[in-house]
Amino acid sequence: MDIALYSPPGTGQMTVRSAGRFLRLNIPQISYIESAGRKVIVHTDRTEIAYYDRMSELESALSADFFRIHRGYLVNLSRVAGVEPGGVILDSGERLLLSKYKKNAFLAAYQSYRQNRG
Repeated sequence: MDIALYSPPGTGQMTVRSAGRFLRLNIPQISYIESAGRKVIVHTDRTEIAYYDRMSELESALSADFFRIHRGYLVNLSRVAGVEPGGVILDSGERLLLSKYKKNAFLAAYQSYRQNRG
């Protein structure tokens, strides 16, 4: 069974078990996490890694630098390049669906993130 092993806060890393291998992920390199049935797909700078996990567990385990913009997407706020009607644009050019129910909370979180990061 594939699993996630969360590193202590402040380490900037998490370890996941995918396809029988343990992989250490640098959290700042994660662009977004996508829900795919009972698995999640972690999209990083270089690759995509799928393993069994729950979005709710990832949402609570990752720092305040991530925001759940839709039931299927958890996005790294440092990777957001812009917001458009109904979506979020990442620095890679990818566009992700933004739930209309999460829009106001996302905009507030993103504005706060940008103010705190300078």
